[in-house]
Amino acid sequence: MNTSWFLSIPAAMFPDQEILVFGGTRLTYSQLHNRVNSLTRGLRSLGLGRGSRIGMLQHNCNQYVEAYFATSKLGGTFVALNSRAKLDEIKHMITASHVDALIVGDRYWGLARSVRPDIPSARHWIAVESGLDGVLCFDNLTVGAPCDQVDEEMNGDEISTLTYLCGATSAPKSEVLSYRYFVEHILGRTEPADGVSWTATLLAGPLWQTAGIITMMSSIYGGRKLVLMPRFDAQERLRLALHERVANAFLPVGVGVIVSDMAGRISYSTLDVRKLARLGGANHAGMLASSILAGLRSNLKEIESSGKPRVESTVRVASGGKAEEGCLALRSILVPSVQGKVVTLAYNLQHL
Repeated sequence: MNTSWFLSIPAAMFPDQEILVFGGTRLTYSQLHNRVNSLTRGLRSLGLGRGSRIGMLQHNCNQYVEAYFATSKLGGTFVALNSRAKLDEIKHMITASHVDALIVGDRYWGLARSVRPDIPSARHWIAVESGLDGVLCFDNLTVGAPCDQVDEEMNGDEISTLTYLCGATSAPKSEVLSYRYFVEHILGRTEPADGVSWTATLLAGPLWQTAGIITMMSSIYGGRKLVLMPRFDAQERLRLALHERVANAFLPVGVGVIVSDMAGRISYSTLDVRKLARLGGANHAGMLASSILAGLRSNLKEIESSGKPRVESTVRVASGGKAEEGCLALRSILVPSVQGKVVTLAYNLQHL
């Protein structure tokens, strides 16, 4: 078993389907898979392979997704570093994880450069955007005609990801998850892609969180276009939600949004609240769900909420009356919160 299958299988079946969007970059399954294969080949040329630990210090971007899948093709461990951590915390994470290679975004090179002399295990340093003296360039590792790279067959117990949770009172704590964990989690909860261009998933929460990695895998395996935001921006999220037909979202802690989870046939002027709604917000999703739904209680007869810590909470909303009668529609989206508190929820319930 290998988590790289979540890309390689749908890429073989639906190569021309668009699956990833980041800024001006739009990639089909085939294009994404080709870039991952080229990167895998480039990393192998550096002597990296099964068991190698490849770290990444960067905000959400298409290269982040490519680096994860290339690492899994190698049979390595992807070390997702908290890009919001302090200097001493970053140094601890890189040192404790014993990375063999480190991929760093331009924004974080100042931090990385200051700790580089103290990280002897990192034999290869790779810049995501620009070339720097003495540093490999990410794009240079993907040049040349793409060629298929064999996905390492894993027994499942090998470490797939190593992430770090930063606490206020101690050094960052590692979270170790196996290939088996991800394979069983995704296969047990996600329908595979079927070639239909369903609505998109917006990923504004960080990919260095396990919840972000799971969202990325399930979206790509399930055939839902993955729309990446480097960081949360309220206006940009609204624009992307409309332009890319976003129906799922994983957002940073403290930011909430109600979105329909029913693929296709969605009118963004009238989101049908009878359908399954998902609330991004990780640890505080349940609390935000209660705040959002408080204003709807007088109009709804049944509200069920089930939360899964650190991933997402699912809120089921059922309207009164028959399916074709008494249907309520939500006409607005939650305005982002400030310091973890919901500022305002603008909505307009109307009978359809």
